[in-house]
Amino acid sequence: MIPISLACNVALGDGEGTRLSARRKPRGMKPAAGLSQELQKLGVQVGADGLSSALKERDLSPARGIESLMPGQVVQTPRGSCFVVETRYPVDHRHGSHLLSALPPHERPCPLLVRLARDERLASLDFGSTIFFDIETTGLGTGSGTYAFMVGFGTFEGGQFCLRQYLMRDYDEEGALLYLLSEQMRSHAWWVTFNGRSFDLPVLQTRFICGGHPEMPLARAPHLDLLYPARRLWRKRLRSCALSSLETHVLGLTRESDVPGWLIPDLYFDYLRHGEAYPLCQVFVHNALDILSLVTLAARINTIMRDPPASTAEHPTDTYSLGVIY
Repeated sequence: MIPISLACNVALGDGEGTRLSARRKPRGMKPAAGLSQELQKLGVQVGADGLSSALKERDLSPARGIESLMPGQVVQTPRGSCFVVETRYPVDHRHGSHLLSALPPHERPCPLLVRLARDERLASLDFGSTIFFDIETTGLGTGSGTYAFMVGFGTFEGGQFCLRQYLMRDYDEEGALLYLLSEQMRSHAWWVTFNGRSFDLPVLQTRFICGGHPEMPLARAPHLDLLYPARRLWRKRLRSCALSSLETHVLGLTRESDVPGWLIPDLYFDYLRHGEAYPLCQVFVHNALDILSLVTLAARINTIMRDPPASTAEHPTDTYSLGVIY
């Protein structure tokens, strides 16, 4: 268990937004007020109420680092340090129109979903032993030039959903990040991702190889990639089965002023080159929303496929698609 503090109080000053505007504010960045609302939805309390006037007026310039803006901790490892943010959500946390409790940890992937995943090992595993996994990278390739600068692991622990987000604040912290990921992987059995089979896992496996590891833990573990059953269920009705489209049309979630995925590598490069730490707060929010959506999407798909003849799909086209699958 990583000794991460659960304190979730962040003070974001109005002056920070002004400084970003005076510099080069990336297109798609939301104002500080909008970001504060998103962080509060994710269980992070944001604001300066109750703080002394001196603390309210303190300098929150980007040069102070991400650790001054996000409620995380610098974790020391035998291979150096990296920054980790841990957030715990109660199972009655609402994400869009669904609660996290819609996917009980003791529940297993239903037989039809196991067949679509083409891995019979999933039939004996429950969602309490999986890692809901998403990464943010420096590019769209899967080769050795692409780094996973932020890795989010979501797991069910102690009656809550625990999200740990690992950030390497510079390239020399990758060893520590991989070390902490390895430690957490050892206590879990399988993966749940969205398009992780083609992107997230290959990127992470490449980083372990480049880091001198013979093989990544869980490299051969069972894997449920939700992209493929989602396409089977909803591609006849929806123009796109991207996660953002599924959130809108299936999960009832609307992201307000979310940072676009194509901009995220540039935000990280600005952080490395110029110390622009504040925009990375939005990347943490983006990553957290992705992982929470994995939980509710898995719950929705598993519910629909558990008993197709009795399923109440939301749209006649979905019922037809389910019949074709069945």
